[in-house]
Amino acid sequence: ICLPNEIPVQCEIRVHNPSVILIRLGTNDAGAGSMFDGNMRRIVDEAINAGVIPIIGTKGDRHEGSNENNEILRRIAADYRIPLWDYDRVADTLPSRGLDVDAAHMNTFYAHDYNDPTAFTRGHAMHNLTALMALDAVWRQVMGE
Repeated sequence: ICLPNEIPVQCEIRVHNPSVILIRLGTNDAGAGSMFDGNMRRIVDEAINAGVIPIIGTKGDRHEGSNENNEILRRIAADYRIPLWDYDRVADTLPSRGLDVDAAHMNTFYAHDYNDPTAFTRGHAMHNLTALMALDAVWRQVMGE
């Protein structure tokens, strides 16, 4: 589906024609801070140039041994003045930061039932909920509420 010389984010935007894009990467980018920063900025630039609203999302793990990638993501959101979905702050409130035993992948909650209090202790459940909250906040801003 992708065209020759088209980078993945360009292809995704062309194929799916989104109005908003959630950008959330960084778990396996250990020790590559400047490269991570540059690559993330390129993704944001591509989204903006295509007329798509980028929402930067932080992550709950510390796989890189620090919080470097989240700090980079926060700085990019501030520099571009684009929405920040700061999932890392929510992960601070969850048992084991909402992570499974490998401390990199979020723990699951298959019930997908937010009437069950367990949902509010699980990484995937809170990740999904806060993603919807971020989208709602952007939608309300765009629609002028």
